[in-house]
Amino acid sequence: MLANTLRPSPALVGLILSTICLFMLTQVKAKQVSHQVVAISTESPPSPMIEFAQELLHRQLRQLHHHSNIHSIMLTQDSAVAKQGFIIQPQGQQLTVRASDDHGFMYALLEIKEQISFGTSLANVTANQQPHFRKRGLKFNIPLDARNPSYDDTGSSAQQNIEAVWDFDFWRHYLDKMALNRYNQLTLWNPQPFTSMLALDKYPGLALDDVYKSTAPLDSRIGAWGEAGGVSPLVLKSLQKVITFPIQDKIKFWRKVMAYAKSRGIDIYLITWSIYTNGIGGQYGIDESIDNPKTVAFFREAVKELIITYPDLKGIGITAGERMPADGEVENWSREKWLWQTYGLGLADAKVIKPNREVSFIHRFWYSGYKEIADYWGDYPDDFSFSFKYIMARLYSSSSPSHIAEKVIPTIQASARKTWWNLRNDDIFVYRWGDPEYARNFYTNIPTDITEGIHMGSDGYVWGKTNAEKFIDGSNRYEIDKHWYRFMIWGRLAYNLELSKRFFVNQLKLQFVDADAEKLYLAWQAASRIIPTVNQYQFEPGDRNFAAESVSSRETFRYVNDFQVAKSMPKSGVLNARNYVKKSLAKHDLRAFVSPFKTAKRLNRNAKLALSLAQQLDTKNANNVLQRTLDDIRAFAYLGQYYSAKISTAVWLEFYQQDKQRAKYAVNAKRQIASALKAWQQYRHTSEKHYHPQMLARVGLLDWQALEQEVMFEVTMVDKILNNPFLIPSTNDPQNQLSLDYDKTLNGESRHQRLQIFTPDAGKYRVDVYQENGVWINSYQNKENGPARWEWFQDQQQGVYYLNLQWRDLNRVIKVDWSKK
Repeated sequence: MLANTLRPSPALVGLILSTICLFMLTQVKAKQVSHQVVAISTESPPSPMIEFAQELLHRQLRQLHHHSNIHSIMLTQDSAVAKQGFIIQPQGQQLTVRASDDHGFMYALLEIKEQISFGTSLANVTANQQPHFRKRGLKFNIPLDARNPSYDDTGSSAQQNIEAVWDFDFWRHYLDKMALNRYNQLTLWNPQPFTSMLALDKYPGLALDDVYKSTAPLDSRIGAWGEAGGVSPLVLKSLQKVITFPIQDKIKFWRKVMAYAKSRGIDIYLITWSIYTNGIGGQYGIDESIDNPKTVAFFREAVKELIITYPDLKGIGITAGERMPADGEVENWSREKWLWQTYGLGLADAKVIKPNREVSFIHRFWYSGYKEIADYWGDYPDDFSFSFKYIMARLYSSSSPSHIAEKVIPTIQASARKTWWNLRNDDIFVYRWGDPEYARNFYTNIPTDITEGIHMGSDGYVWGKTNAEKFIDGSNRYEIDKHWYRFMIWGRLAYNLELSKRFFVNQLKLQFVDADAEKLYLAWQAASRIIPTVNQYQFEPGDRNFAAESVSSRETFRYVNDFQVAKSMPKSGVLNARNYVKKSLAKHDLRAFVSPFKTAKRLNRNAKLALSLAQQLDTKNANNVLQRTLDDIRAFAYLGQYYSAKISTAVWLEFYQQDKQRAKYAVNAKRQIASALKAWQQYRHTSEKHYHPQMLARVGLLDWQALEQEVMFEVTMVDKILNNPFLIPSTNDPQNQLSLDYDKTLNGESRHQRLQIFTPDAGKYRVDVYQENGVWINSYQNKENGPARWEWFQDQQQGVYYLNLQWRDLNRVIKVDWSKK
């Protein structure tokens, strides 16, 4: 009886046996897959930043089964170490990390993780680093809603990201990647974000519940969706709800995002333009008039509540202008007065309620000046800095000191304030870029003594979820993953400018374990030098005036004729085709200049190297990440060959038109334009393997097949010029139905001389541009119905021009005299 009483139940026997088996299995696995346990000690409870890096380090040790005589890592506070910097030293069986703040400790642990991933033993890990730029940020235009768009949401990328910016998993991933790449600032840009982020007691019903998109067809032409940053009736008539999201939940969402950013050592700023009332629709008497007291009262209240509602918001940034009248146009009002009455007094109101709350302030140096800013903001109590576009919209143009920034640097130096440099990438959207030496030289030339920080991003592209990929997986679902190398290059060098080529080669080895990383580094670098070379030859500072990937401005494809008279980058020494030929025929000494032939050779040299190395690295697997990367390298290279042949064609056309001995140049021009077409066809084929066409917000549709028709038209243009160089414009517009606006100034400010053609009710037209002697130099064909506007910037070429406009059955010739200033 006793034995029966003590007999365990079958269930208990099963549990015991399972436990024994699990223990034995665990012991076997421990012998097969062991790793070193490294204790990380801190003098105080670890912060979320330290915990984040600590977890990644332990994960790396587990994956590598790492062993060394180091058994602990001691984090020691040391005020002598520069903020965000760190020193790592092995001492016996311990690794000592000294830093003065949590940023330094986090970056130190990430550095240890990285070094052991490169194959360094813990016992040999050493480092002594401090930040080159104290603030290293990204610019992110947030398309909150069709009713609260970012600056220009007419592109595919913005429409694909309206839902993404309300997805916390996206932000968690994005902010983690930022921290890994040593970014510590995130600037979120939206013209009027308040109605999607606040519930104002004084303005019930104004907050926007839920999230909406527009079903209107994407159209980047001027005015099609309304002025940039605004909301048009077309958009409001075509709203579609995509997320049910009450305003109180929206507030919780952004608080959560900001708190998470803080846990990764990242400050968040909200930067706006003025004056925009998107999503308000005239309620409470609010409009976009600078002298409307109801508008002023709303913005003042919104700014106050923004600071109170979001305790983890680091700062605010503002933009004078865009939608403001020039100073003096409205009695008793100026741009700075309005900004002070709204943002300045709103911040003061918040400080009455939260006296210890510090709010960093960024004032963009745009449509304003130092004296006007200082008159109102001179006594701002917290951090106050400027923001200026370092090289306008052309981050990928030249790493030499910026001729754009040179204009404002003396003012900043005299002000005793510092500036953020806005590094605007409106050059490269599709293809993977990677040239560490370009970024290193670029940063080296930025004056650190007046620099508050840098933030990199675009106005016409949203760097969130990818939108044009044919094959999507974990490597390219988000832009920060697809373009991992580019984001890493700019972030890591902003923190540590001393990183060697070996560091980047090691990173490529980690990503592509079976590839020759040295060859990949060189191939990627060569391909990445294509766009800067093109931009130096055809330099357009504005985002909508040129996109190298599509060879287009918002108004027109940039034909070969345009490249005859291209505006070369100031202070680059680069000559366009026309100036080069003039100087050559006049026997000038050209040794101090970069000739267009030299530009073409540089493009060809980099293209040839990139293609050769890519061929050696080819995997023949169309859908793996390395192959996609190699095809992006090839796409850059073929585009470079296209531009090389196009520039060469432009030179031969100039010789043909300027030199009386024309016949000998015709063969060269025809041969080069044929080569341009062939290179474009290879560019199209390579691009279409991986990408769908997409609408680019500032410059129109990127559709390689459609654009190929324009390249083919270039061949026709060259033939016409060679066969009949002196074309006579015809005139037939008795009712004067076409209109032309020749704009030399705007709001009293000197601007580019600009030709504008408006067709209000039927947009299909063609324009041919001729010199006074009848030589055809450019043409443009608009194929869309509806209102349209064409602009032509040629302020560097003075002279008399004729524009032959063909619209419906009408022709009209307009004479434009640009010889008069």
